[in-house]
Amino acid sequence: MSGDRLNPQDFSEPAGAAARVRFQTPDGLSDQAPPRDPFPRSAAASEDPARYGAPTPPPLNSGPAGPVPYLPYPPYPPYPPPRCSWLPPFMGCLGCSTLLGLFLLPFFIIAIVASVGTISDSVATRKILSGPKIVSSDVSKIAIIRVEGTIMSNTGFINDQIEDVMKDDSVRAIVLRIDSPGGSVSASDYYYNKLTRLRKKKSIPIVVSMGGVCASGGYYVAMSVGNEEKDVLFAEPTTWTGSIGVIISHYDLSQLAEKWGVREDSIKSHELKGMGSLARPLSDQEREILQSLVYDAFERFREVVYSGRSCFDQNHSALDPLATGQVFTTDYALQSGLVDKEGYLEEAVERAKTLAGTGDNVQIFTYKESDSLSALFSSAQSRMEQNTLDTLRTLATPHAYYLYNGEN
Repeated sequence: MSGDRLNPQDFSEPAGAAARVRFQTPDGLSDQAPPRDPFPRSAAASEDPARYGAPTPPPLNSGPAGPVPYLPYPPYPPYPPPRCSWLPPFMGCLGCSTLLGLFLLPFFIIAIVASVGTISDSVATRKILSGPKIVSSDVSKIAIIRVEGTIMSNTGFINDQIEDVMKDDSVRAIVLRIDSPGGSVSASDYYYNKLTRLRKKKSIPIVVSMGGVCASGGYYVAMSVGNEEKDVLFAEPTTWTGSIGVIISHYDLSQLAEKWGVREDSIKSHELKGMGSLARPLSDQEREILQSLVYDAFERFREVVYSGRSCFDQNHSALDPLATGQVFTTDYALQSGLVDKEGYLEEAVERAKTLAGTGDNVQIFTYKESDSLSALFSSAQSRMEQNTLDTLRTLATPHAYYLYNGEN
């Protein structure tokens, strides 16, 4: 070493010697590190400790030779062996079975509903209104059958009520509660005939109680009372009834189709096969055919009225001014012979008791739609079947109706 400059040769090692660390000290190079002050302080602090205070204690991880490295955490002990070797496979199988069961549950329910539907008596359940509360064939009964809403199908709640009464020989009379504007020709005629056969087979009277509307097909069904008994048609003071007539609805959308560039291009076996199409006006031949169908259904309506009203059966011409499709109030219906009495459901029930000769010791019951699973699926199925395509098909196909389109 010469002067203040370091000679690189002073730091070199002899050839073949192992490399080692050398430290620069005031006395030259040394193999040992110089001692370090564990509490380094400034010169002023060292000369005047009373002013600057005691030395700052070192950090916990410091030592005389500098920071002490942290020791690593000890390794985690191994997991203990599983106590039950069969538990994981069992839980896996259980989970798979649960998922499979959830997947198959709807099909299982549908199968049950289908089997129950074949052996079930009815989805209509009885609700006792008055009289003995026991369920026994020894108790005389009067059944209130409800015909409400549009009559469009020969299955469902109305049919279930009739079927239930057919199986009960203890029913002595029927009160037909009708609040309906009518419906299709075939459904209205179906219930009229079924109730008429029930009345004749069991030899029991039927009394009608009209609600807000008992028109067209509703009045058609009411004629199942027959003309053997008097005072069997009761109408409330605000009832609308009548509407004796037939209608086939048809809509001509040909101009709208032409505006949108749509034209009919059906392949038919005969020109009358597409009769009643919405895409074109009715031809004279088609109109004549549909009108003849209306007249046939209308004549059937008149015959049914004759069978239920003796006043018109004895004088057919008296029905002519009433068979125009018009609805009438209760007052006018009383004057013209369309109904017998003004009264509510209670009056109709009392009249049924008198005709049946049961007195007051009789059970009065009605029906309510069942909330069973079978009824739920039946309702859901009917909604699924009535899709948009069916609606369009109904509009495009002529149908005859005993139907009043108003409300009361």
